[in-house]
Amino acid sequence: MARIDTPLLITGGGPAAVVVARLASEASVASTLIGHDGIADPDPQPPQALEAAAADALGPGLEVLRPYLVVADPPTIDPGVFEAVLRHHCIADMNVTVFDNLRLEGTLGLDAVVTDGRIRWEVTADAHIDTSAMPTDIDGAVTAAHRAAVGILGG
Repeated sequence: MARIDTPLLITGGGPAAVVVARLASEASVASTLIGHDGIADPDPQPPQALEAAAADALGPGLEVLRPYLVVADPPTIDPGVFEAVLRHHCIADMNVTVFDNLRLEGTLGLDAVVTDGRIRWEVTADAHIDTSAMPTDIDGAVTAAHRAAVGILGG
């Protein structure tokens, strides 16, 4: 069985997953994002404003979003665009590995097995953040992701 070793395993969907990956990369921590599902709401969502604390928590990540803001102050953006832009930056980031079509089998943890339905890989991680229970609104997702990342990465 093939093996994936990663300092940080990120599972779950929604915007929090890509925020955690982005924050880890900014802290020079490599991460693996497995099975990320974007916002599942088929209806367009109205733009959402980021509270000051969430905007600060994004740090340099806010700069990559700036061209997509519909209002600059407070930073206001369409939730789907927010997630898509950060996801694109995660895919292009050397510190982040993204596996979209893999799913964890069995219990989540630091040692797990992932599969695409045909092939299985063992996964070993130094740390794991599951974003599946985190809020999906941008402000809540950023705040929860930042809290989780600080808990694992420090600072």
